[in-house]
Amino acid sequence: QLSVTRRVVLSRIEQRAHSYWISRYVAGLEATVSWGTLDLKFRNDAPYGVFINSSVSDTSVTTTMWSTKYWDIKAEFGPRENFRAPGTVYDSSAECVAQYGVEGFDITVTRVWSRDGEVKDRERLFTSYNAAPTVICAPEPSTDPKPDDKNDKKNDGDKQDSQNGDKPGGGSNGGGGDGGGG
Repeated sequence: QLSVTRRVVLSRIEQRAHSYWISRYVAGLEATVSWGTLDLKFRNDAPYGVFINSSVSDTSVTTTMWSTKYWDIKAEFGPRENFRAPGTVYDSSAECVAQYGVEGFDITVTRVWSRDGEVKDRERLFTSYNAAPTVICAPEPSTDPKPDDKNDKKNDGDKQDSQNGDKPGGGSNGGGGDGGGG
C-alpha cells in the first residue's frame, strides 16, 4: 500500500493503483503489484537510511518501514468525481464468486512535502478507478417472452371479450363468458 511510503516519505518511482477501488485502502494513495507486470518502486531522498521488515502469513504480507523523520508530508484529498455505475455480470459456473458492485470514480491527491514549516514540493497523484461489476451466480435472465406468454395473453383477451358480450354466446344473452347467465 502506497500510504506506507507516504508516511516514511519515499519518492515514488513506479506505482499503479488497483483498477477498482477497494475500501480497505486509502483512495488515491494505494498501490498494487503483479509479478512481471506491475511493480512498486520507490527512492529514499532523505539523508537517513530506511529499515524495511517484511513478514508473510497464510493470509497476508506485512511490510514495516522505519526511518528518522526528515520531511513532513501532508495529503490533500480532492473530491471524488466522474462517478461510473457498476454493471451486472451473470455467471452460472461452479467457480462463480458473487460480489456487490462498486462505483468507479476519479480522485486527485496532492502530497505536500515540507520541512521546517516551508513547503518544498507538491506532488499531484491522479487516480481513475473503474467500476467493479455486481456478480450474480446464476444464468442471465431471459428478456425474450416465453412462448406460453403469447397464448396466455390471447386467452386473457378472449375472456375479456366474452365478458363484454363481444363474442358469440357471451354477454347478457346467457351462455359463455364466466358461466353466469343473464
